[in-house]
Amino acid sequence: MSINLQNGMNHPPLLAHEEACKSGGFDALITENLFHISRKIRMYSMKTEHLLGWLRVSTNEELLTHAINNVNETEEAVIQGCKQVELLVRKHKKSLKLNKTIDYCFVI
Repeated sequence: MSINLQNGMNHPPLLAHEEACKSGGFDALITENLFHISRKIRMYSMKTEHLLGWLRVSTNEELLTHAINNVNETEEAVIQGCKQVELLVRKHKKSLKLNKTIDYCFVI
């Protein structure tokens, strides 16, 4: 998955969120939430790698179910975090003086 920006560039979600955090164009609450999303995306990646490893070597259904649930819960947390930040950004868009690029940052 990648995020396509208006200028034609595209970025993986983690890089896009980290760059948005560092931009200085957001207030403290939005910046903090973007960093949380970046960490959740990293956790999702690690949990997915863990699950794929278990799928290769394990037939223990309980263990696999637990790993699958971890991945699904983390995915939901990432999506909810993005939705929360999107609402904050849209609410404060005028006061933040952001350009149209912000509309492209929340495509999942």
